[in-house]
This record gives sequence, C-alpha cells and structure tokens, in this order.
Amino acid sequence: MDPAALVGGRQGRRVAVDPERGLHRVRRAAREGRHRRRHQGDAERRAHAALGDGGVGGLHRLRPRHDPRQEPGTLVASRAIGPRYASRVAGTDEIIGTTALGRPIEAIRFRPPSYAKPRPPAIIFGALHGDEPSSALQAQRLIEELLDRPPGRETWIIPAANLDGLLAGTKNNANDVDLNRNFASSNWTAEHKGGYFPGATPESEPESRALAALIDKIGAERLVALHATFKVMNWDGRGRELAEEMARLAGYPASGDIGYPTPGSFGTKYGVDRGLEVVTVEVPYLEADERAWTETRSALRWAVDLPT
Repeated sequence: MDPAALVGGRQGRRVAVDPERGLHRVRRAAREGRHRRRHQGDAERRAHAALGDGGVGGLHRLRPRHDPRQEPGTLVASRAIGPRYASRVAGTDEIIGTTALGRPIEAIRFRPPSYAKPRPPAIIFGALHGDEPSSALQAQRLIEELLDRPPGRETWIIPAANLDGLLAGTKNNANDVDLNRNFASSNWTAEHKGGYFPGATPESEPESRALAALIDKIGAERLVALHATFKVMNWDGRGRELAEEMARLAGYPASGDIGYPTPGSFGTKYGVDRGLEVVTVEVPYLEADERAWTETRSALRWAVDLPT
C-alpha cells in the first residue's frame, strides 16, 4: 500500500486524513510493487528499502543515511493538520517501535466515548506480509471512518506492521523473515519451507517484538490480523463468536482451520497459547483493491464495537 495513504505525524500528534486522495496512490503503489517484483532482484529491493529513495509511489521519503527514528511521522498524512480539522480529529499517532531498517512503526490510537461500556482494548493490523497491500488499505479505510466516529472500545490500528516489506513489495521483512512465523508460540520451530524463514529465534525481529510489547502494554484481548488471499474469517482462541459474526456481515465463510500448519504464527501465540480473541481476516485480493474494504467494512466496524 502507498504509505501516503496512511496517516502519520509526530508521536502523540492528532491526525486527520483526506479519504479522497489516497486510493489512486494506493493503486499506483500496487502497480509499481508488481513491476519491482518482476524486474528487481532481492539485493535491489533491499537497497531500495534501505535508502528509502522515495519509497512506494515516491511518497514515503527517508533521506539516505538518515536515521528515521529522528523523524517520526514518516508515514505522511495526505494533508496537514489545521485548526479547521480540529473538530473531526478523534485519534492520536503513536510510534510503537521500529522496523529492521529503523523506520517507525506507527499506530493510530482511538479512545471510546466516555459513555461506552468498559471493554478490553482491540488491535487491528495490516501488512504483516509486505506483499499484501490490500490489508493496509483496509486498515487505512477503517482509520478514516473512526476519525469521524470513535469506536466503542479503545482501538489501536497499525496500517503497516511490516513497513520495510510493504515498501519493497516483499512478503518478508528486511531480514527476509516471515514475521507470521516469528512469534514466540509454543510450536515455534526453526524448521521451515522456502519463503517461510521464522528467524534465528522466536521474536528475533523488531516488528514482531513491537506488536508483542504493545499487546502486553495495553492488555489487548481482541486482536484482528488483516491478510490475503483467501476468503475467510479464521479464528483462534476465543475468536470464534467474533469471527462468525464478522463472516456473516462480510458474506465470507468462517473457519477455525486455515488448512496448513502455522508454527510461530500470531494466531497460535495469542489465540491458541494465550486464549485471546483472535480473528484473521483473509480477503481474496492481494493488491490494493477497494473491494477488500467494501466487503469487510461492516465486519471491521463490528470488531471495534461501532454499529454497522
């Protein structure tokens, strides 16, 4: 997904977005990602991500040799914050960690209205696999809705958990680790098939550690991972009831079995091992297709206790 279609700013800064300006950039980013995957080798993709030379669509800019940790907010909001937008701002931008290449991992935190029933926090994240920009698009669209109307529970949305991979158009992170095999689950193993390298040790990667630290820090119990390219609401742990309702709203099937082993996966650690409410939303669109959002909009709103 085009990072310019995500939202950002300084840590803790209030944010606003222009929903009308992001989609064409997202689609352009998807086209350029396909072009890079056809015409560039791994070394070139890594160099592209390391230099941050304009990023996807030329809109995510990190200066070469510059430490991006000194420049929070590199996920550029599509328009600046100004007084006239103050009344519609409902979220704050937080940096939850950095990627393998030192880029900030940004989350938008939404607080519920004072009259909302107390509920454990929720976390929704996209682009754990960088070659699934449809998931980042879904997260962005949900952010845009929640900016105008807050959710019914504290909600953290992370559009790009694997920002380096998203910018490079690669499934894995900059260390070539499949982050969805890197979590410290009871079944983590160093054995793997090609393309599924789980890392040298559980949670060896800064991206998986950042997610794990956030979950522990805020006590999140509802966890929604956005992925492609199946068409299913897959649950782990206590997620069955939520997954079945989300499936009904989206017109998708619901299943507790994705069909293959997932050692070291996010769902295994937090659903199977910890017994939390985990749902993996799989859409049948790899690229940034608007249908990924329109088909799951009501389901994602339901997940954060916002009436559909």
